Amino acid sequence: MRKWRGNHDHFRVGEVDLADGDAAEWPLPDDFTYIHMHKPFGDGVFCSALDRIIESLERRPCPLTLVYARPLLDSVVLANGRFRLIRVSRGLRRDLDSYRIHVHVSC
Repeated sequence: MRKWRGNHDHFRVGEVDLADGDAAEWPLPDDFTYIHMHKPFGDGVFCSALDRIIESLERRPCPLTLVYARPLLDSVVLANGRFRLIRVSRGLRRDLDSYRIHVHVSC
């Protein structure tokens, strides 16, 4: 988070909220529009975090973009039917499939 705060002026974005907490338990605010995850967790925590995201979408249906770098559990994102894959990037390590970046939108 320190790195982000130090580089915030280099990004062309408006207000940004960074969260630091237990992803399996943290109640996601209903006004999120973008979520970026970089191979964030193991299976159990990832599924719980994804459940929090889906709960937020159910409370307030809105467009949500999920950027998932090193998407080792991408099948879980797609299996719930709440997201569709709109873009795949090879990432910085084009020689390794595990460094892909998947962009999903809520449906």
